[in-house]
Amino acid sequence: MNSLEGGTYEIIQSRLEAQKKDLIERLNSLNSARKEVFGSIETKLIANKRIVTENSCTPSDIVTIGNLSIFGYNVYFGLRTDIKIEDVFSIYKYENEEFKTQNLDLLDDETFLFDFLNLYKYYRDTEFRKFFISGNYLHMVFQLSDRTSDIKTFKWLIREDHLEYIDNRSDHEYKFPKQHDFLWQEATRDMQKYGKYPHISILDKVFVETIGGTLTIKIEDNTESGKGILDEDVDFPDQTLDDGDYKFADLGNLIALQIKPFQEEPRFFVYNHKLQEVQKIDSIKDAAILLPDNHGLIFSNGYYLQTGEYKIFENTLEGLKFQERIASPNGEDFMYVFYEETSGQYVLISYNLISHEVKTPIICNGFTILNEGELCYFKSENEQTKNHVVQIWQTPFVKGDLIPSVHKDSFIYKIGNKDIVKAMADSNSIITLLNKNDNYDGLYNDLAKLSQNILDGYYWIDSKDTFELNQPLLEIKNTANAAIDEFEKVVQLRLHAQEIITKTQEKANKLFSTIKSSPLDNIDVFVSNLAQLRSLRGEVISLKEVRYVDESFIENLEKEIVEQTERISQYCVTFLLDEKALEPYHLRVQEKQAEIEAISKVAEGKKLEEEVNQITTDLEMLIDIVSNLKIDDTSHATQIINNISLIFATLNKVKAEIKNKIGTLGGEEAKADFAAQMKLIDQSIVNAIDRANTPDKIAESLNKMSVQLEDLEARFADYEEFSELIIEKREEIYTAFETKKNSLVEARNKKAISVENSSKRILKSVASKAMTFNSTEEINGYFASDLMISKLRELIKQLTDLDDVGKAESIETELKSAKEDALRKLKDKQELYEDGENIIKLGKHKFAVNKQNLDLTIVFKDGQLNYHLTGTDFYQPLKSDILNSGKKYWNQDLVSENSQIYRASFLAYKIFKNYPVEELTSMTPEKLQAVVADETSKNYSEGYIKGVHDADTLLILKTLLEKHNALGMLRFDSKTRAFAQFFWQNLETEKRETLNQKMKSAGEVLETFPKSSQFDYILDDLEKEFKIFSENVEVVKNAQIEPELVATYLFQELMKDNSFVISLKAKQLVEDFQKVLAAKNTDLKFKQGIEKATDFEAKIQLAFQWVSSYIKDSKTENDLEYVYEVIALLLFPHESSEKIISVDADADITGLAGSHSTILDGTFHFNYHRFVNLLKEYFEIDVPEFEQFRNERHQLTLQLKENLRLHEFEPKVLTSFVRNKLIDQVYLPLPVVHLAQINF
Repeated sequence: MNSLEGGTYEIIQSRLEAQKKDLIERLNSLNSARKEVFGSIETKLIANKRIVTENSCTPSDIVTIGNLSIFGYNVYFGLRTDIKIEDVFSIYKYENEEFKTQNLDLLDDETFLFDFLNLYKYYRDTEFRKFFISGNYLHMVFQLSDRTSDIKTFKWLIREDHLEYIDNRSDHEYKFPKQHDFLWQEATRDMQKYGKYPHISILDKVFVETIGGTLTIKIEDNTESGKGILDEDVDFPDQTLDDGDYKFADLGNLIALQIKPFQEEPRFFVYNHKLQEVQKIDSIKDAAILLPDNHGLIFSNGYYLQTGEYKIFENTLEGLKFQERIASPNGEDFMYVFYEETSGQYVLISYNLISHEVKTPIICNGFTILNEGELCYFKSENEQTKNHVVQIWQTPFVKGDLIPSVHKDSFIYKIGNKDIVKAMADSNSIITLLNKNDNYDGLYNDLAKLSQNILDGYYWIDSKDTFELNQPLLEIKNTANAAIDEFEKVVQLRLHAQEIITKTQEKANKLFSTIKSSPLDNIDVFVSNLAQLRSLRGEVISLKEVRYVDESFIENLEKEIVEQTERISQYCVTFLLDEKALEPYHLRVQEKQAEIEAISKVAEGKKLEEEVNQITTDLEMLIDIVSNLKIDDTSHATQIINNISLIFATLNKVKAEIKNKIGTLGGEEAKADFAAQMKLIDQSIVNAIDRANTPDKIAESLNKMSVQLEDLEARFADYEEFSELIIEKREEIYTAFETKKNSLVEARNKKAISVENSSKRILKSVASKAMTFNSTEEINGYFASDLMISKLRELIKQLTDLDDVGKAESIETELKSAKEDALRKLKDKQELYEDGENIIKLGKHKFAVNKQNLDLTIVFKDGQLNYHLTGTDFYQPLKSDILNSGKKYWNQDLVSENSQIYRASFLAYKIFKNYPVEELTSMTPEKLQAVVADETSKNYSEGYIKGVHDADTLLILKTLLEKHNALGMLRFDSKTRAFAQFFWQNLETEKRETLNQKMKSAGEVLETFPKSSQFDYILDDLEKEFKIFSENVEVVKNAQIEPELVATYLFQELMKDNSFVISLKAKQLVEDFQKVLAAKNTDLKFKQGIEKATDFEAKIQLAFQWVSSYIKDSKTENDLEYVYEVIALLLFPHESSEKIISVDADADITGLAGSHSTILDGTFHFNYHRFVNLLKEYFEIDVPEFEQFRNERHQLTLQLKENLRLHEFEPKVLTSFVRNKLIDQVYLPLPVVHLAQINF
């Protein structure tokens, strides 16, 4: 892909490639400079030299002490028994590229010689095996038998260039270091994942198991599948997950695995998480050593780097042990020494830290490194010989530092060779990563992280002396970070491309299979197969536009499609030469022609038209096939095309008939379709207007409706009669939406004004409250957390949401000013005021402070109402007919209480009046208490005190409900019931019977349907008749009985029977009255007097004189309220003989907490009728008058306050004013001298 075709990801890759080249160039320059400063020793072959021994022998090992090399070997002695030191050891000095023989003085020690001779004397199979250096000690190791563990060592202390013999008892000190640089971790049961194919989860990166007959390593945590990236057979297929042993070591990108199937030897693997691949490495079981800076793992026959580089060197050695790691002074090169005890062979593997390279291993029987870094090693010959070839290599493993002194002042020298080598090694790790394909997991994350680590880890990285390595590294880091997100997109694109390839391949395989099994005797089969091949080829060609698609796959598949197409085309042409080949098409055309008459809808016509067009397409394809193929006999091609042309002629006729049929049907369907579409648009208009609740949404909905109309207009563009209707509908829509928009704007403005007014009221309260605080902390706390402030900020947000930013900013500014004014006022108070705020000190003088706010009120003075300005002597008589007529309200502060009505009684009756009695009666005490509490909270202006009036209200309400339910028809007071009887008994018989029948019928209805209200006309008739009665009877007229109440009582009393209820008190009074008359022998006179009365009114008046006189003479004052009920019983004794109710209407309510003239020692004497009548009258008359009185007083106050313009007399401080010492100490004292002399 060229740069023009590439995307962002390809551009990023190009940048990284350029940055990599820049980094390599700078590293090469730095490496050259480093070598110049610290010197450089290349590994190269110097020479092949020979060491000559006196006896033919097999060399075993060589070691260098100082500038002398000790050569150890084994001589076949035969029958000799006197073994000498020179038969085993020789000493040489390497000079002028030659090994020169030296005497054995280096080993001249009597004890050693004695021990040496005894060793060979008593162990005839003794062989010298090797030299072993541990610290400053040299061990000469001898093997005493065939067993490698049967050894004896002679221990020497190395003192610079000579040896000091220690002893022969240090065999235990001869041991190899740890063979693994890491600790194996045992897999625990917690790591087991169960399922159809259970496995062990190793660090959630790799998953292993040994069940089902195979050792499997997987990279997906999927227990439903047994497939993995590696499978090996195991000896026991029936073993379970617990039968195997699993160990692992986390080595960064690598995970070392030790897996032991049941009753088998362990198997060793290395898994690379970045590449998601695994390698089986058997040599790890013997030794595995970590490379410097965790570069990877090295073992006796190969290595595995963190970046994925892996190699196994071919050799036949097994069981090698790691002996030592040799480092060069420059910190760049390392040599790893492995030893095989049986054959006595060494494997030397060198690793370069900068280049991350491992050189080909050296396999030898002995080696030594001289002071100048010369590596000398030899290999044993199959036969004993005196001449032993030693190969000499120059290596960087010199002893000591070889730094030229002339560069000690350079910046690179001051940094140090090892630090530079380490930085170059890390930088080469970046180059290695840049050479990786992007399937390397976390490639760009690793690049960014490693680049940052280098930038942070080396202080000198940006120096010009070190070639400014920071520049390419910083660019690589930034580019890698940019690549992370882009790579995620590329991964998705590659997955998408792979999915398309898979689907296309499956589709192609299916088609090829179908073609292979298709018969060659039907033209439809040929046409179908060729059409599918043509379509498939088009899909394959279009795949070239898909990014990251496999282009070779496209080319191969397209080639195969072309071959299939050519093959089938040849068969098709041969088949078309048959006269009957095109007969199926003739039949299909005839069938379509026959179907034309049956068309009844446009949709059916279009479907038939599509089918005919498909026939046309198939025939055109046949013509293309014949035209493009090379046919030797042109007459054959002409014959086929002529046959097809005959079909085309008929086909064109059919198409014309179908088009005409569609045109005929289209006009009728268009009208119906247009009507339906217009109806749908009408419904959409209604819904859109209903949903649109903001001007913006109105505009959006209008735009959508306009688009719908445009689509409709385009759809019916061929029908001119619809255009005018669409234009009219467009105007209608615009008008409707514009009207709704104006309505919303108006509502929004009203809401904004309402919110603004609320905000100003709260602001006024906030400003007043802020002035009362005595510390800055209190003011700050108030403005930070008070609920009113939060409410104000919420209102500001509402104004902002209403798009009224000007009002919102204004309110917010006033809020800030209120806080600043409060802080300024507090500062003045603290610095100028004394004794709280009562005295202000100006200069040397002190003045009392009037703290009253200037305000206008209405007060009662000198027997009349007056206007009064607070804090002044201003009084002005008030003139208002409404206020003067409401004198009884002058001293009343609350609507809920006056001298006769306690505010708890007011609230109890209010609840009783506002709630259905049945609902209140059915409430639990807790629910009733909740209702009282709710009403108390809602009606806070009525002055209720929580804990006092709510508790008293509950007691009074309970008594009221109890009496209301218990009294039954006695709920109507005695006087009302008595006059109802007077009216009823005085009513004409015919009217009475008519009304009585209506009430009985209504009673039957109510018994079945209690909630019915279809009887109001009866109440109207009763009320009308009672008004006539009261007008004609003076005593009734003077009694001021409510006609509505009488009608209600009579209806409820007589709808079931014809008797009237009487109170027990009235019954007792009648009996007592009759007893008194009998005792005084006046009962006959009373009876005769009643009978002789001229009319009904006279009877009532006469009876009233007798009964009232009796009650006043012998009863209490309260009994007078029953006088008319007693009269009714005397006049109509037979009407109420069985309906006596003994419930008393009086009750004493105790435990009241409030204070009022009606309450004595916490007790309120309750009488149902007086209570209800009093409160009913108060609610109907006094409450409206009091509200009118209070409103009038408020309006008059506001009017005069506005006329007086009191706000102009209120002092205000400019927000920009700042009081300072000059004002306090100079300006303010000047006028106060004169003020102090004025007598206010």
